Amino acid sequence: MCHSIGLQLTTTQLTQNHILESVLTGATSDHQTPNVGDSHVNEMDVTAILGLEVQNAKTTRDLEEQKQGTNRLLLKEPKWTESAVNPQCMVNDIGLSSASTLSQHDFADKPKESREQNAQLRRKMKEQQNIILNLKQSHKETVRRYVQRLANIPHKRQKQAKRIADLESQKERLARDLEKQTKKTVDLQCLRGMRVRDLKRHEEMIADLQWQKATLVGDLEKQKKIVANLYWQKEMLVRDLGEQGKMIANFQWQKGMLVRDLEKQAKTIANLHYQQAMLVRHLGEQGEILANLQYQKGKLARDLEKQKRKTAELESQKARLVRDLEKQTSIASALETRDMKVEKVIYHIAIIMYSELEYQEQLISKTKPDDVESLELIRNTLKDLVETTISNDEHSDMMLDLEDEPQFEQIYTDILSRFRCILAGQARKLDRQKGIIDEQTRTVFELEAQKLKIASDLEEQTGKLALTLEFFGEDSGEYACL
Repeated sequence: MCHSIGLQLTTTQLTQNHILESVLTGATSDHQTPNVGDSHVNEMDVTAILGLEVQNAKTTRDLEEQKQGTNRLLLKEPKWTESAVNPQCMVNDIGLSSASTLSQHDFADKPKESREQNAQLRRKMKEQQNIILNLKQSHKETVRRYVQRLANIPHKRQKQAKRIADLESQKERLARDLEKQTKKTVDLQCLRGMRVRDLKRHEEMIADLQWQKATLVGDLEKQKKIVANLYWQKEMLVRDLGEQGKMIANFQWQKGMLVRDLEKQAKTIANLHYQQAMLVRHLGEQGEILANLQYQKGKLARDLEKQKRKTAELESQKARLVRDLEKQTSIASALETRDMKVEKVIYHIAIIMYSELEYQEQLISKTKPDDVESLELIRNTLKDLVETTISNDEHSDMMLDLEDEPQFEQIYTDILSRFRCILAGQARKLDRQKGIIDEQTRTVFELEAQKLKIASDLEEQTGKLALTLEFFGEDSGEYACL
């Protein structure tokens, strides 16, 4: 019965591996067809593979725990006395034998202790039958839960496909934002060139004003000389008042005209000084604005370089994850091939047992009638062992009694130990694969967090650029007014 449980576990694992193979073949066929949505389909298939491998690991661990519980609950196999075999036990468990034809007189001659021992053994075997029935029910419940989990896989794949589509849209949006920022940087460079040209014009205007100021100062000095000459002439005219009265009146009129001209020139000089101060202040503001623009330009260049490096890192991590998934796919196919080889070994053992059974039958046909009874017992035991090894019937109530022959007990122990070793190795490999898948899942989550952080940084930079452009728009309006 333990052989049948081990075969059922192996059949369940083979079914899981066939499901994995179907998903993997679908992923490879989708990868070979050059369609637009290949990346989405491949990522959905890879996600389904990861979910199946995690569920396979959980199912294998549950079955291993149930098997360990079975090994703890199973009672020791009954030990028969060396004198004879109980015919009633053989009739109840493994069928009628030639020993069951004993007469009532021979049965009455059996000692009382042997009958009590047989009754006790029958009770123990009934308890073992109940335990095995409970194990079958728990195995059916485990298979039902596994089928339910497989039914939930398409829904999970749809959710993961939606998540991957959202990530692709975020990536496209980030690319568009980078293009917008590049265009804004070019516009800022153009604006900076315009500001530089305006500064050159202002410098030329200041140079022209300084030349005009120097010209006016020279004119003022000339006029001062003229005024001094006029005062000297006035003194000369005062001495000659009597003779040159008309000349003095004319000179006074010229003096008034010159004073008015001097006042006008003084006002013009004051206005020029005010304009010069305004230009100097405006040039200082323009220098601060240019320095701020250069700082923002350098900051934007650094941010763009950081974003490019982060994008390159994300692409490299994505390629590494794809390579890891391909390795996991090859490992799954190798495990499936190994399970098929194990199944072939089991059927080879069954063939060897059948050949041994045929040999026993030939030996019975050639043996004397006195030794037929012991050979029939060995033949029936070997037949039960073969049927239990290759049987897939879940409702079989056949029990094994291998204590009569050490050779068959050794065969049973070897087969059971091989199954246990195979299952333990598969459980260890599935646990390692589960660890690798968990690490890859954490890496994917970290990449998503980095993408979200980059998106928030781009939004902040977009807001800052908008404020900067608004500020430059107001500044250009004030400059136009001036």
